[in-house]
Amino acid sequence: MRIALCNEVIAAMPFERQCAFARSVGYDAIEIAPFTLTDDPARLPAAQAAAWRRAATDAGIAITSLHYLLRAIVRAIDSPAVRTMIDCSAAGQAEAVPVADLVRRWVPTGLIGHIHFNDPNRRGPGEGTMAFAPILAALAATKYPGDAAIEPFIYEPDGTTCAARQIGYLHGLIEAGK
Repeated sequence: MRIALCNEVIAAMPFERQCAFARSVGYDAIEIAPFTLTDDPARLPAAQAAAWRRAATDAGIAITSLHYLLRAIVRAIDSPAVRTMIDCSAAGQAEAVPVADLVRRWVPTGLIGHIHFNDPNRRGPGEGTMAFAPILAALAATKYPGDAAIEPFIYEPDGTTCAARQIGYLHGLIEAGK
């Protein structure tokens, strides 16, 4: 399993620095929210995309995914009826089945291709009450082959501190579970 950082957390940095920073604090990959790099991802010149791919490769970090691709369209429509993301934090707080049990049930089916590590309080791992050790143990036990991304929605005191603290927390749990 690769652990990625959503670049939205550190969007204030140029992309080359995002890649270098993410790798330096322990991430395997980066997940890109294209709106953090360009106003119109559909019209991105191939040369620019290649430059960003090279920047990631040079930093020794993979690019796992692109997300929020419809953001510009949703903003143009400006309708509450059109959304590209659903906030499931309320559902997550009300979920009766432990997340680790869900992992053990669904990973073997092959239907889980991407996981986000977030606490129900909209912060990252280690910044709330979610117990991530059982989730990581379940992912290891099921040999989850996919990607997991850290994408908090609250960055206190700032994005770089949160990103470093969250990957450190997960790596600590992974090491303790071995």
